[in-house]
Amino acid sequence: MTDDAPLLFFGDSYRYPEIYHATGFLAPDPQVVLERGDELVLLTNSLEERRASTQSRATTIENVDAFGARELNATMHPITDATAALIERFLVAHGATRIRVPQRFPLALADRLRAKG
Repeated sequence: MTDDAPLLFFGDSYRYPEIYHATGFLAPDPQVVLERGDELVLLTNSLEERRASTQSRATTIENVDAFGARELNATMHPITDATAALIERFLVAHGATRIRVPQRFPLALADRLRAKG
């Protein structure tokens, strides 16, 4: 039986080769990637957005600012809480109620996402 839950990646594509393999996009900043069938959504910052749109295999590029990244980073500490809230908003927007993650997914971030349901 295969799990049809989308696959969520988080990290930079220099240290996380599975992100580079999925996206074909090399970036030093953390990226959020949601892979569901033929759909590959890349959530990135303003600095990388244009380059991602021309260099990645993503079917959709979205900007973290659309999910309130600046507000979250300014008001939530530690930063992992802000990142988890951002990813939660992103997943809700994509209707992803269940996800899978690769083995190297950051544990603290996974724990925060689990706590959010």
